[in-house]
Amino acid sequence: MKNRMILLKFILILLPLMGCKEESNLDPDENEPKQPVPPSWVSRADSSFNSLNLIYWNAEKGVYNTDNKKNLNTQHYWWQANALDAVVDAAVRAKSPSTINQMNEMISGIKNNISSLRNNDFFDDREWMALSILRAYELTENEEYLNDVKGLWEDIKLGWNDNHGGGIAWNENQLDYKNAPSNGPAAILAFRLHKITGSAADLDFGKQILAWQESKLVDPVTGIVWDGIGRQGGTEIDGDNSTEDFWRFTYNQGTYAGALAELYTITKDRQLLVKALKTFSATESLLSSSGGIIRPEGDGDGGLFKGIMMRYFGVLALSEGLSDGERRNVIDYLVDNGESAWDKAKNPAYPFLFNHDWRVSPPINGQGQVSSSVDLTVALSGVFLMETLAVLENKGLLKTL
Repeated sequence: MKNRMILLKFILILLPLMGCKEESNLDPDENEPKQPVPPSWVSRADSSFNSLNLIYWNAEKGVYNTDNKKNLNTQHYWWQANALDAVVDAAVRAKSPSTINQMNEMISGIKNNISSLRNNDFFDDREWMALSILRAYELTENEEYLNDVKGLWEDIKLGWNDNHGGGIAWNENQLDYKNAPSNGPAAILAFRLHKITGSAADLDFGKQILAWQESKLVDPVTGIVWDGIGRQGGTEIDGDNSTEDFWRFTYNQGTYAGALAELYTITKDRQLLVKALKTFSATESLLSSSGGIIRPEGDGDGGLFKGIMMRYFGVLALSEGLSDGERRNVIDYLVDNGESAWDKAKNPAYPFLFNHDWRVSPPINGQGQVSSSVDLTVALSGVFLMETLAVLENKGLLKTL
């Protein structure tokens, strides 16, 4: 990603809560209406994904437009990588031939209209793409997809060097700058590849990446994940003091916790979950509002950050080694954010979009549609949150709404 400067927009006037209209189901033998059945997170995920398609999908190119005004910026490789993750989410959830076809079309569309998969200077961009395509492989068992991921992985591994004691660089042209976006997702990829291929080398490398990130970019006191080291050519760490909250990005918290949770599935080392929960708690206390809703991080690249974080906090919530209380704390946080996003942060008319701030509605016109330009990233974060909650619901882990 070429621009990660975030514009934080704070909206002072809260619009009324807007949720789904629920209809009473009348029993023909009774005069009194029955209690209406609340909408499920699965149905919310489905309508969120369908809205995303109706507003952003570019059928001609086989990719998503980069805003709701039908503009397509082909430079946004990592946006498309994460949009592909949304399609995979829907394909895994619904198992519908049409969504699986869309997933296959999108992989081809990215290759034909965005970039050759391996033609990208940013190591983290290639990691996002590899993670999405690897999930597509798991669903389809299409060997071409696994080969795509293996090719990307070989490129990604070249980003590791001895500057700052190790770690994967952010960009091929700045090998002394190491950051959390290039290391947390790489560790997740290494562990998932190990589980698929059995590669001991990938497992060892993933552990090495995670150990380096913990030693350089994780606050040992709070567990908060700092952003990077060496951005300006020296050894300064971005985000390692209280005056640099700007550099404490939400997705870094999620991918670090997600990497720890992925490694736990392999080693069953309980201390990995203890570390992940520490970072989760730091996010809840330091990066969230007093009401427990994650802070907004603007549009552009920042629009994706909290959605990615929620995805990997969902992975943490599924960890078998959590106590009931620990799992409930993570799930309650996800549900609180989901309810706020659903009730407060989308326009009332279908198809709908989510706002970048999950506490307030986006600007709307008289027809209930969004009146401003909304980046694909912002919409994706809301969809990721709904899909994460749908997974937890399907696993039987959520209370009745």
